[in-house]
Amino acid sequence: MCLCSLDADDNVCPPISTLCCTASCSLLSDGELWTFISPHITVGCLLSVFYAWALKVAAETGDINGLYGSIKEDSHVLDRIDAIPFVDTPLHTAASAGHTDFAIEILRLKPSFGRKLNPDGLSSLHLALINDKFETVKRLIKFDKELIQVKGREGANSLH
Repeated sequence: MCLCSLDADDNVCPPISTLCCTASCSLLSDGELWTFISPHITVGCLLSVFYAWALKVAAETGDINGLYGSIKEDSHVLDRIDAIPFVDTPLHTAASAGHTDFAIEILRLKPSFGRKLNPDGLSSLHLALINDKFETVKRLIKFDKELIQVKGREGANSLH
C-alpha cells in the first residue's frame, strides 16, 4: 500500500500506510524522504506524508503538542490513517510505549482507533498489556470500558 500516491482523477491522497508503490513517493523508517517515482505527485501529497511521519514521531515520544501540530497542518491526517483497515495507529504506538496521556488524547479525538487492529491483529489495549504498560491499560479501560471487548487475533479479547 502507498504512503502517498496520486489519484489521477481528483488529485487527492489515498490513505497513508507504511509502504509505497510505483506511483508515489517513499518514506524510510527514519523519516528520510527517499525516492520520487511519479512526476504527478503533488506538494500536498508530499506534505501529507510528512505530517503522518511527524504524527508517528509524536506518538513514539508522547508529544501531545506534536499531535496537535500535525492536525493543525493536515486536518485529515487522522482520517487517512483511520481509512486503512489494519494499521498501527498513533494510539497503538503510544499505548505500546506507555505514553498514557497521549493515548487518552488521541482516543478522545478518534475513538475508532481504540477498536482498530494492527496488521498483527492486535488492538492498542493488547499492545499496552503485552508491553507491561499497566497504568496505560487502566486509564484506557477507565476512559472506554468497551475496549476490553475488542476481539483481536484468533478472536481473543485483551484479557485472554
